[in-house]
Parts: sequence; C-alpha cells; structure tokens
Amino acid sequence: METLSLALDHGGDPPGCHDFGYGLGPPTGVLVLRYDVAAGTLLTDRRDDLLHQLYYSPDAALLASWEDTDEALAPREAVWVRRGRSHRVLARSTGTAYRVCLRQRPSRLRALEAGRVTLDPDAVRHLVSLGTGAVRHGDWRAARRGLMAGLAPTDEPHPDPTRRPGTELDGAAAVASAITANPADGRSLADFAAELHMSTRTLQRDFERRYGASFSRWRTGVRMLAAQELLKVLPVAEAGRRVGYRTASAFVAAFTRERGCTPGSVGRSASRG
Repeated sequence: METLSLALDHGGDPPGCHDFGYGLGPPTGVLVLRYDVAAGTLLTDRRDDLLHQLYYSPDAALLASWEDTDEALAPREAVWVRRGRSHRVLARSTGTAYRVCLRQRPSRLRALEAGRVTLDPDAVRHLVSLGTGAVRHGDWRAARRGLMAGLAPTDEPHPDPTRRPGTELDGAAAVASAITANPADGRSLADFAAELHMSTRTLQRDFERRYGASFSRWRTGVRMLAAQELLKVLPVAEAGRRVGYRTASAFVAAFTRERGCTPGSVGRSASRG
C-alpha cells in the first residue's frame, strides 16, 4: 500500500476511527476514514477548505447539513460536499460509516456543490476495500477509479443496460429517494407501486430486501430523524407537520413511541444548549 502524508487535520474524530491513505500528495490520491458509529456520533462539524468529501454508510442512518439544508440519508445512500463548503454529518444509528477525502472531483459530480448521491454496487465494493485496507499492493488506483466512476447524483440513473426503469431494484430506490427528499410525502406504498407499475407486494419485498425494513417502518425512521433536527428550531406542531403528521397529538405519540422521550423535551434540550 502506498501512503504519503497529506495535510488534513482530522483530530477530534470519534473513537473507532481508522484511516487509510493511498498515494497521498498528488491530486490523484485518496484518503478513506472508517468510523464505528453509534446514534449521536458526530463525524464532522467544521469547514474543510482543502478536500472534497463523500460520506457513506451501508447500515447506519446519517444526517447531513449545510447552509439551510438538512438531508436525512437512508442507509446505503451517500452525501457529497465540495471542498470549501461548511457542513455537518451526524450518525443517527449504530453501524459503520466511511468518509472519503479527494482532491479531484468525480466527473459525474462536477455540477454538484453538495447533495445526496448514489453508489453502484461496484463503487460500494471498491469503497469498502479501500476503507478496510483490503486493497492489494498497487491496486488502489483501480479501486479509486471504480469508486469515482460509480458515483452519481440521486436524480441521475446509473447506466446499466441490464436494468430497465420500473424493475424491482429501481422501485425501492425511487421510493426511498422520494421519502428522504420529502419526509412529509403522504403517498402509500400502494400509491408508489401504482406509479411504478409494480405490485404492492413486489415493492414491499424489494424494499425489505434493499433496506432491511418494511416501507412503513423505514419511513417512520426517516421522519423521526428529520423531526429530531427540526425540533431544535421549530415548535412541536410545526415540526410534526413538516414530517407528515396532520395533528400534533399524532406526532407526539409517534415520536414518543420511537424515541422514548417527548418531542418537547428535545426542543428544551436544544434551547438549553
């Protein structure tokens, strides 16, 4: 493994951080940090003027913030932040998270300042190999190229001639993107299935296989993640409305059941902090 030093201060990273540097120094190098995270782990909360950043987790839910934007990422989604952009990334559940630091920007992300991105299966495989030190000596360049080629904005499909729009795999991803972008989206699984020309049962099965939870359970989780942050700046009723609850009482009941505390206590804690 080729490793050269690069000026990057990642001091203050949470416990369980492992870093792997490949060809650092030239613009073509890559640094991958792997975190063992728990709910509430802060991956970064500062501005980095030197490097582009990519955050990804195969199993933990991440919350990314920049400027006036908050993005609750589904497991297996990633967020891209161009260098020089102030941002914050927080883990909302237990799992493994990866942070990729690059000096060169992937060609398909050149127009994206910050936002959610997708990784094709090959990109995930290359990222994990880089982030676990499993890359064989001299093979890191090919792994980096594979990772870069497999990144795309969420609204840009990956070119895959074997997959047609509307197939099972596309359906679950499309639904997850819609809910993550707008937690208040009130469409049912049957509504989504009809729009995608799929059966409700097929879409549910695909959703469970891809995200490890039913559609209803997964959507509730996304809503709670978004609400947790909104409660820091909004009244309970307004936060609930923005994540899809028509009444404050329904929101309070759901939040208390999922989080084990009332939404009002979250707001009070934020105001004291």
